[in-house]
Amino acid sequence: MLRITDTQRIKSPSARAITVSTFSCPTCGARWVYRDEKNVDNQGWSLEA
Repeated sequence: MLRITDTQRIKSPSARAITVSTFSCPTCGARWVYRDEKNVDNQGWSLEA
């Protein structure tokens, strides 16, 4: 039941494009971040502090 709150596509001249989406849980208020990058280790979900 996560709700998307924002999506940004970030592209720097020296790197590949990254899509970063943020979500919030309406039940507990937790904020999650999903990074969509190809061929990197930090792709996927993380809980935002």
